[in-house]
Amino acid sequence: IRKMIGRWADRVIAINEYSASIIPGLFPGLGDRVHIVYDGIDMSGRYENMPYDSIFGYDCSGLKVFLYIGGYIPIKGISEIVEVFHGIQRDDYRLLIVGDRPEKNMRPGMRLTCDIIDSDSRIKCIPSTYRIEHLVRQAYCTVSFFTWPHANLFLAESIISRTPAIAARTEASEE
Repeated sequence: IRKMIGRWADRVIAINEYSASIIPGLFPGLGDRVHIVYDGIDMSGRYENMPYDSIFGYDCSGLKVFLYIGGYIPIKGISEIVEVFHGIQRDDYRLLIVGDRPEKNMRPGMRLTCDIIDSDSRIKCIPSTYRIEHLVRQAYCTVSFFTWPHANLFLAESIISRTPAIAARTEASEE
């Protein structure tokens, strides 16, 4: 694939400066053909009424709900976030995970993460959804901990929604 891209690509489109910076290392000779087209963040049409009270099944006023939207994808930091959250013993903290749980062929690390989630009544999981605006706006804080740097669109969505965010400090998140 690298040879084909190097030989046939007229342009390589990267979604941010960090991604553009790694292209020459992956594809020698393509540096002058790399262009950046930033992903647009558009929250219109992304609202669905999803009150935390309904999701958790009780009154959430006075609780600090941390929102993680990255599913069970290891490079998005699910295991690290769950482990740290589980270790914090605060009755007023909740973690809402948005993403579909793996059903089969779980690696041991992911199985441990799922076991921790199942054992901590403060953690709630809901299926993946594109309509996250209401979830983000209700959050005390959003969290992401990418273990492999790549474009962190959820961080950008949090920022434009004016919701505080905690994120791993990477070149991509700094951008």
